[in-house]
Amino acid sequence: MAVAFATAGPATKASSAGAGAVLLADPWELLGPVLPGDHAPVISRPSAGTYPAWSVSARYRVGDKVLYQGLPYEARWDNQGVSPQGQPGDPTASSWKALYKIPGEPAGTSLAASPAPMP
Repeated sequence: MAVAFATAGPATKASSAGAGAVLLADPWELLGPVLPGDHAPVISRPSAGTYPAWSVSARYRVGDKVLYQGLPYEARWDNQGVSPQGQPGDPTASSWKALYKIPGEPAGTSLAASPAPMP
């Protein structure tokens, strides 16, 4: 049986080192077992043609919307040649805002800025 873990805020716990116990940060939280019927969340994708496909040569203005790897994005500021894939680890540094949500993602977080490449 597989077990699922997720990152969480730093929780501290004492190690079993004895009198000179060291506090360790534990970034993992046990979510529970992964059951045979469990599956990854499905991100809803708009129909082809809803927005134009992103192009490295196109100039985009604030508010322009595109599809990149089948997912919708909106330009946060004027740009050209800047991929909606964004800055790994810092979605606020991206010229693009993701217009989709990842099911199960907590409110106020955004992993949406760097989706996994489509197969």
